[in-house]
Amino acid sequence: MDITRCPKCNKRLIAVTDRGRTELKCPKCDEIDPMKTEAAKWADSPLVPPMRAA
Repeated sequence: MDITRCPKCNKRLIAVTDRGRTELKCPKCDEIDPMKTEAAKWADSPLVPPMRAA
């Protein structure tokens, strides 16, 4: 059994952080908006150049 797929609809599960806990949830069955997840917030952050070692 593949734990990265929803047992109901077979869609790929996404990691969702809620109150400090990260769980795998189905965006379709659990009605999760992928654009409101932590990954979307991280992707929307401004780009900065990497820091160089001194």
